[in-house]
Amino acid sequence: MIAEDGDLFYMMHGDVTYCDAALKANKLSIIFEDLAAARDTLDRVREFIVNNPTVYLSTHCPEGYENLEMKRVMKL
Repeated sequence: MIAEDGDLFYMMHGDVTYCDAALKANKLSIIFEDLAAARDTLDRVREFIVNNPTVYLSTHCPEGYENLEMKRVMKL
């Protein structure tokens, strides 16, 4: 889900990646049912982030909360 507030986008997700490092390294989540769909989703997420100032809110690690609090824009 993506929410827009002013000049920032906030991307909230569950299992696209398990942490910010996986997103930066372009690594798929550990669990997925359809490899092609998982790859397509991660590619689209990364494209959105490259083209829009996005605060990436991982739900599986503390970075998501830190990113929200600091309004830290993801850099790929």
